[in-house]
Amino acid sequence: MKTIAVHSYKGGTGRTLLVTQLAIALGRLRKSVVVVDLDVDSPGLLHRFQSLFNFVVPANGLVRHATDFEATGTLPSLRPYTVTVAAGLHILGPGNAFERHGYWRELLQLQSFERNSAAPYFRQLKRAIEKDIGPDYLLLDAPSGLSRLVGFASTLMADMVCCLSTFELDSLQGTNLIVRENEELIELQQTVTPTRIVLTRYPEYYEGENSLVRATGLATALEEARATITSRLKRPSAVGPLLTIRSEPRLQMGEGTIPIPLRGSPLRSGVVKDYCRVFGELIPELASRFDEMKADVPEIRTFNLNEESGKMINPADNSWNVAFRVDTLLGFVDSLVANAGAPAEVVADALHRAGYAAAANFSEFLREAWAVGAKGGKATVAKRLQEWCGFDSRVGFGRFEGHLLGRYSGEVVVTNNFLIAERTPKDLNLCGFMSGYICRILEVLYPDRVVKVTHDLRSDCGQYSRAKTQSACRFLYFARLSSSAEERLTRSEARRPRTVKAKTKGVTKRRNRA
Repeated sequence: MKTIAVHSYKGGTGRTLLVTQLAIALGRLRKSVVVVDLDVDSPGLLHRFQSLFNFVVPANGLVRHATDFEATGTLPSLRPYTVTVAAGLHILGPGNAFERHGYWRELLQLQSFERNSAAPYFRQLKRAIEKDIGPDYLLLDAPSGLSRLVGFASTLMADMVCCLSTFELDSLQGTNLIVRENEELIELQQTVTPTRIVLTRYPEYYEGENSLVRATGLATALEEARATITSRLKRPSAVGPLLTIRSEPRLQMGEGTIPIPLRGSPLRSGVVKDYCRVFGELIPELASRFDEMKADVPEIRTFNLNEESGKMINPADNSWNVAFRVDTLLGFVDSLVANAGAPAEVVADALHRAGYAAAANFSEFLREAWAVGAKGGKATVAKRLQEWCGFDSRVGFGRFEGHLLGRYSGEVVVTNNFLIAERTPKDLNLCGFMSGYICRILEVLYPDRVVKVTHDLRSDCGQYSRAKTQSACRFLYFARLSSSAEERLTRSEARRPRTVKAKTKGVTKRRNRA
């Protein structure tokens, strides 16, 4: 039976969530687990499990079990104090503090228990768990801060200590204090307990100028955190590598969500990969099994959008607009065209048709949205043109600006066009794809009209501009009546009575002529 103690200097680090997730992940691997909640002042682990599994929280738990041991000198049976929430998953909580009034009176008795009986109690408790239940793993959810319970859990019971911290300075300094205290206790016990530090709740955001957005420097933050945590330690190497778990907003919306459930698919989030990486460090013998657990989770890449420039930045290599500009795909198009040897006009036409087809779903979305909006009042073409340009400026194509040049004509200027990023005049031009895409969107804007989009490579394309900073492409358009619309207009004109004027003796008379 391997025992892992998890604690933190401050609350809000995700300690209880990590213990819950580790227990469920081990259950998913068909390993038996006992979880002991040592956070007697603010018990919550049982209720977190209750939000995932339907069971009744027992009235008595660790607090009554410990005080009964102090009163009798004999360790009571664990059965009345533990609850089995799933096959092979057992929990020894402090007790039902929310519904049993005597809990807080018993909690006061623990003050004398910690001074007189805690050491023999925890030694016997670990032996009893191993003998009576026989789990593969024992997990200890230790309370925040410095306390005797933390010391006993770390030195008398644990084979591995996992300490959680945020990147805040007071949390890091408190973690250093815990590690130093544990180091002294371990020396008194003449044992060696490996310690792993996990930094949690680091946000995924990036900062920078309009032209380039750089990551905030997680590597530098980790180095500074390690320097703070290992300060004044006698054996800094015993801390091991710093591990990280990113912030996941969906986990903050309620306790009913768990990244890796007992059954079913894991959450489609990078936090699953973080947890599996941490669990592999805590339990090396199961590292490969945890790797398999995260294999089906896609790597979620986070990009930063700069709305002023319309750039979508990839923090991995600082390239921009990679959300849709996939280098391997563009390279495939280049090689395909080169091998086919097709004329430039044929390539441009094929790209136009591809862009036209790519806009199918979005154009229908706009058609439906604008149809609903039309019921509340007639929106102008200029307003809808700006609505579309504003939307596409936020998805990584580039920054779109639309201008009306006439009633049925205008221009769309795409700055930072993703199709020409890092492409020279010698490379194949792919703006035909953008022409087709714009064409289909404008057909929704001008119903019953045929839209023609032109893009002069010599004067309107940023790929052929001599200015290195220029990356704007200009697409001119004109919307003429479609053949069917012209026929309907002709028939309507033919049926409409026309009024002619005739002058008779100085008086103007009107008559209808069929």
